[in-house]
Amino acid sequence: MKLFSLLFFTVVCLGIIIAGNIHYDNKVASSVQPETESDQGQTEQDITDNVENVSAGEGEGVTAGEESTLPESPAEAASEPFATRMEEALGDGRDLRIVVAGSNAVLAEEEADKGWPQIVEEQLREMYSTSQIEIEVVSFDQKSTFEVIEGDGDEKLAELAPDVLLFEPLILNDNARVSIDDTLFNINRILQTVKSSNDEVAAYIVPTNPIHQAGYYLTQIERLEDFAEEEEWPYIDHWGNWPDVEDDDILTYLQESVPSQDGHEAWAEAVVSELTGR
Repeated sequence: MKLFSLLFFTVVCLGIIIAGNIHYDNKVASSVQPETESDQGQTEQDITDNVENVSAGEGEGVTAGEESTLPESPAEAASEPFATRMEEALGDGRDLRIVVAGSNAVLAEEEADKGWPQIVEEQLREMYSTSQIEIEVVSFDQKSTFEVIEGDGDEKLAELAPDVLLFEPLILNDNARVSIDDTLFNINRILQTVKSSNDEVAAYIVPTNPIHQAGYYLTQIERLEDFAEEEEWPYIDHWGNWPDVEDDDILTYLQESVPSQDGHEAWAEAVVSELTGR
């Protein structure tokens, strides 16, 4: 009887110990349940948000939402065909060769002054931070377009092999000496001679400067602009930078019929603006 009681007591104790151990294991397991799918997704999203915030804040002076800006290429804003010629020349590591040809209007009257071609050269060099822009000036003095052709002036311009030609077409030199129809014919011949020698040349017509109380000269300039459009020669209209031809203020821009320093500066500003698009 005593032996039976001892065995019964032993079995009861073991049962209590086993039951207690099972209860403890279940409690521990419930405390370390894995994340649910929704919990896991929320955690991954939090990590992603943190990475995006760090990336947007990287880089000095850059904030979220701002676009990164890189320096534009030298010719990015420039007008055609000037842009292409400049891109090619500077890309090849050589000077961009610009020839300015025309009457005495392309020259400064005083040694201490600067003609519009010199001002254009300085401004282009400064704007594009390069010394590889070179302008050569050719003055035909008081010659008419007929006299330029008779003296092979067109051939000499072609031999200079410019990347860019800015041609002031001697309208005042021809005035009262050559009909406007003949002048336009001669202008086209001069430009075509240069282009036949170098088909890639960027040849521009840059009209002669305005004068006070211009009269019939205004009609000649209008014919010139129409001609340039018809023949598809790029045309740089700088007259808008000058006072009106009927206004006495224009006299400060002139020394007789050629530009004063104010006139050269007004002329140069328009040329630079047209070429660079700025």
